[in-house]
Amino acid sequence: MLAALKWGAIVGVAAYVVGIALVFFNQALTATGSTSITENPILLVPVCLGIFVLLFAASAAGFYAGRETGIAGLGAVAGIIFFVVSDLLGLIYTPGGHAGVSASPFWSQFVAIAFDLGIVACMGWLGGRPGAQRSPLRVAQPASAPRLESLLESPPREG
Repeated sequence: MLAALKWGAIVGVAAYVVGIALVFFNQALTATGSTSITENPILLVPVCLGIFVLLFAASAAGFYAGRETGIAGLGAVAGIIFFVVSDLLGLIYTPGGHAGVSASPFWSQFVAIAFDLGIVACMGWLGGRPGAQRSPLRVAQPASAPRLESLLESPPREG
């Protein structure tokens, strides 16, 4: 659990820094002309990069947590911690100020947050799987210890 906390926090801070760079990039693009996406489609580049950074960072946090512990499920925890850390840092400071308080109902905000947490948990777990496979702890297991894969296999059929 400590590895998930560590890698989630490290990747969360790194993703926050990259997010700030993307905000400055977006401000540089909008300062030179129209802010309409239909007139200037290059404005979608920072948005697409932001989505990519979000997904990649959740997967990276899961990979490193899985590699350190040998447990893929901790990748999901690391992905959630990454998201919480980067959002908390974003609440503390965001260049250009915050968008105002949303007038949407509480339940819709709850569903949006739950959806985001579900996505980063899944991406963290997807990163945690190859990380756990590359874990030195997994290689160092004694041969007599049963592995999870062997426990999940169906018994051989007779006849």
